[in-house]
Amino acid sequence: IQVGASFGRFDGLLLVRHTLAARALGLALTVGSILWFFMSEERNINDIHGGLDANLQGVGFFGGAALAVIATLGMSSLVHARMRRGVPSADEGLEALRKTNYFEVVRRCLPAWWDGSPARLLGFFSDARSGLLFLLGGRLIAWIRRS
Repeated sequence: IQVGASFGRFDGLLLVRHTLAARALGLALTVGSILWFFMSEERNINDIHGGLDANLQGVGFFGGAALAVIATLGMSSLVHARMRRGVPSADEGLEALRKTNYFEVVRRCLPAWWDGSPARLLGFFSDARSGLLFLLGGRLIAWIRRS
């Protein structure tokens, strides 16, 4: 994540303020984790002999990746708590992380997305202002609000 954020110039995701240091940190974390995993003990163990089966490996990979994203978003938001190079708009998306940190983007954009109703979200993501799905979604939301 650090290497990709440094090349993409998403300064709000970096754990260190300098892009070259962020690339070095990302490379060190990647190489260090690979070395730690494969050099610490024997990993080529069949699941009938005490190793992990494919399902547990998949769950472990997903959990590790999710934890890495959550940790990166949290730590980078703390590091860049005062970083504000402009006000992100509600439809700016990932580009807003070039101006400010993740928590600030969420704080500013969520009220704009939820302003009015979830039908606005449907229109935002579908880009279909008039259509059967948009019409049915709007009527369903209006019915739920009356109930």
